[in-house]
Amino acid sequence: MHSLRALLLILPLVLGCNQMLPTRGSDRGAADDDDSGASVDDDDATDEVPVPVAVACLSPATSFTYPFGAPETVQLSAEVTWSDGAVTPTSDVAWVLQGGFGGNVNPTGLFTFPWDHGGQVTVEAWYDSLMGTCTLDLHVTVEVDGTADPAIAEAVALATPTVDPSCAPSLLYPVDGTVMPRNWVPLQVQWSAPAGANVFVVQLTNEWMTATFLTNGTSLQPELDLWRGLLDTWSGDSLQVQVFAGVWDGAAFTAPLCGTNVASLPLSATGLEGQIFYWAAAAEGIYRLTLGASTPTVWADTGNTGWCVGCHTTNLENPRRMAKVYGGGNGWVTVSDVEQGIANVMPAEQRPGNFTALDPTGQWLIRSFEGALYLDDLDAGVQLGTLPTVGYATHPNWSPDGLSLVYSSCDGSTNSDWVQSNCSLRSLDRVDTTQFGNDQLLVAGGGGVSNYYASYSPDSAWIAFNRALNEDSYDATSAALWLMASDGSGAIELAATNQGPNLSNSWPRWGVMHDDYVWLAFASRRAYGQVTSGTPQVWLAGLDTNLLGTGVDP
Repeated sequence: MHSLRALLLILPLVLGCNQMLPTRGSDRGAADDDDSGASVDDDDATDEVPVPVAVACLSPATSFTYPFGAPETVQLSAEVTWSDGAVTPTSDVAWVLQGGFGGNVNPTGLFTFPWDHGGQVTVEAWYDSLMGTCTLDLHVTVEVDGTADPAIAEAVALATPTVDPSCAPSLLYPVDGTVMPRNWVPLQVQWSAPAGANVFVVQLTNEWMTATFLTNGTSLQPELDLWRGLLDTWSGDSLQVQVFAGVWDGAAFTAPLCGTNVASLPLSATGLEGQIFYWAAAAEGIYRLTLGASTPTVWADTGNTGWCVGCHTTNLENPRRMAKVYGGGNGWVTVSDVEQGIANVMPAEQRPGNFTALDPTGQWLIRSFEGALYLDDLDAGVQLGTLPTVGYATHPNWSPDGLSLVYSSCDGSTNSDWVQSNCSLRSLDRVDTTQFGNDQLLVAGGGGVSNYYASYSPDSAWIAFNRALNEDSYDATSAALWLMASDGSGAIELAATNQGPNLSNSWPRWGVMHDDYVWLAFASRRAYGQVTSGTPQVWLAGLDTNLLGTGVDP
């Protein structure tokens, strides 16, 4: 229930001896007087006073188009239908905007549209306990001209563009089908330039907003306010991207503008929350990026720890505690409380290791070292022994529900956690606080193929992992992302996310799970448009939760 409606319904009714609620008399004029002095027998006739039975909201139109940043207004009105069939206008209503849409409706019913987004909005008109509604479609347009030549904008407005891949630019980023969190920073849209093209028209549209950009360059990044309007909660289910190219001779286009097919970017129902921690090799440290922010910050590096800080992990159920390794391969495992800085719960130079896993409580740590998995009690500061694993054990990951552990079981052909061969994925059940058992094969490696870097989903139901040819697992060129149920069933390649072979798609780590998508972060050497190619970057993929377990790539 909306707050204003609630307020109207719970206000006490305080009437003086001569006061009454709005009735036929108050909205339709005074009742007829009878001056005859005659009395009326109650058994013969009654004079029923009409009462309101419905209220209607009225608008001069239901669809409006206006410029971004320049909101318009519409005057709404209301009328009441009475029990005797009469319909009368009324100003005695309370006006309410449904659902926090934005804009403003004043006490007289003057609705000022939101300046930064469109959408379909419902305005309520309350008369006593009756409600009428106006549903309005608001369309927003904007044109951003970056060419410095007004004649180009005039020519574009009169042009009849075509869609033809043979003469169109190629959209390099984002790719068709990319899922967008609604709170993401503006994308840098990037495209190639066909021969001779020197003017480009980029259209970003949703169901209620059309933004047209004119530029001489081959990339653009919308301003934040405009981008927020394109991804707003009210903006529909997807964002469409289309790029047109033209050759401008200084006075006219020498041929029709030629455009790409439309790329459709689904929009998640909500934004993304949380943080991403990632290792920056050149900086020898870990950086932190708050999701939705545009700039990362250093969290732990040689400057504030005195060590190269590398591999790190946390448990999704308790992300405050993070295990990390100081000093590179075969270095020292340390544990910190993220929100309290880098001060170590378990300091360096006590426990060697490479890959780690924390349980949901943050008390128990598993670390891999020279083919064995060691269990530590962080609260007591003691090592409790090794787990009953098979083969050369490495790459552990503890489920968020605390009940299971997945690890890589390799052939041990090299004495290195980060370069292993023919690795299978196996699981252990947590029997009690310090005991593990029931070792099970989840997915088999061998024959020149390895499975590693397994990671449980937030609900512990799924495991993302890497599959690659036997090569340096630390940075395998052939690494691809796969997904299976936590019992090992239904393994499937995440082909849409991988995009192709030999892109070093590695280190999958889960983010939050919503009703529509669950998010997966990973490293990849794929090209980021024209910005970089071959350099590892952190990427995000949205996995459609409705497709999990169906055998279809989610």
